[in-house]
Amino acid sequence: MVLRGRACLPLARRGGQAGNLLSACCFIRANAPDPPYNVPRHFMTTPEIQPLRFATDSLLALNNDHSIELSPLTLAELDLLIRESFFSATINDSDALLIAFDQSSRYQHVNFLWFRVFFEKALQQNASLSSSGASGTELMRGSFEQTANANFVYVDRVVTSPAARGKGYARALYAELFQRAKSAGHTRVASEVNLDPPNPASDAFHASLNFHEVGRAAIHNNTKTVRYLLRNF
Repeated sequence: MVLRGRACLPLARRGGQAGNLLSACCFIRANAPDPPYNVPRHFMTTPEIQPLRFATDSLLALNNDHSIELSPLTLAELDLLIRESFFSATINDSDALLIAFDQSSRYQHVNFLWFRVFFEKALQQNASLSSSGASGTELMRGSFEQTANANFVYVDRVVTSPAARGKGYARALYAELFQRAKSAGHTRVASEVNLDPPNPASDAFHASLNFHEVGRAAIHNNTKTVRYLLRNF
């Protein structure tokens, strides 16, 4: 299972050098087997989640086996993504993979940058309304949510190998991410799902995790439309 749909995103190398940009994409297949949210809880086993510090050949194979959706990477490029992330993890070495970034990342994909601008504008708007003496009701109407900062964690990709689908691995990786985000002081996790072309399986999966829509955008010369999703803690 590959859970989200989008196209390439650049990330500058550590140290701010401009060369060797990375790319990544996510997509859920229309013919994917029943996703984890349809699996009865008593049939699920607790997977062993392994935090990542570097890329491996098996993880590279998982990524590149889905190269149409994810874009092919070299081992060095995947390694850079993992090392720059807020949290990266796998299950059973390469049955599943999650990579997520926080607001301080140098990641430059349009969807990640959309969330950064979204929260920065919300913070500025709340500050402006507060300084003007606006009421609590006016403050709630003035922006998407009350916020003391513009911090967030963004899920860049989640992918499960064909042999491991239907075991709840994607859900388990999200649960681990939620816990780590909260432990680091974050109050929200962001993601996005394709609206056009549609991705109903991913829509249902994210809804089951209490994500809700906060915006939409047409990207890549209007060849794709995405729904921006948010889960607050």
